[in-house]
Amino acid sequence: MSRRYTLRADKMGHSVNETYIRPGQQLHMCYRHHVETVICLAGEGSIEDLTEGGRYTLTPGVLYAMDQHQEHILSSVGGMTLLCVFTPALVGPEDHDEQGSYPLYDDDGSILKC
Repeated sequence: MSRRYTLRADKMGHSVNETYIRPGQQLHMCYRHHVETVICLAGEGSIEDLTEGGRYTLTPGVLYAMDQHQEHILSSVGGMTLLCVFTPALVGPEDHDEQGSYPLYDDDGSILKC
C-alpha cells in the first residue's frame, strides 16, 4: 500500500510517498528509471542488495539510497512503514511491473519507451 504526497505536477523535482509493507511480505524491485532514498518510519525489516551484495536491517530512523538502479529485495518482519523519495518524480499512476520497476511517464501521462 502506498500514499503519494508529492508528484511531478508539484514541480519539486522529486516525489514523496509513504509505503507500508505487510508482515512477512518480500518485494523484489529494481527501479530502472528512478533513483530512490528511503527512510524507515516504523516497524522492522531488511533490504538485500542483489546488485552490489549485502543485507541490511531496517528499523525506524535507518535510511538507504539506491542510486545505481540496484536490484533489491525488501522484507518486512511484522509490518514496516517507509518514506520514499523518487527522482525523477512519479506522475501518479505508476505501479510495479514484472521486474519490480516503475515505468517512466511523460508529462502528458503516456509511458515513455526506452
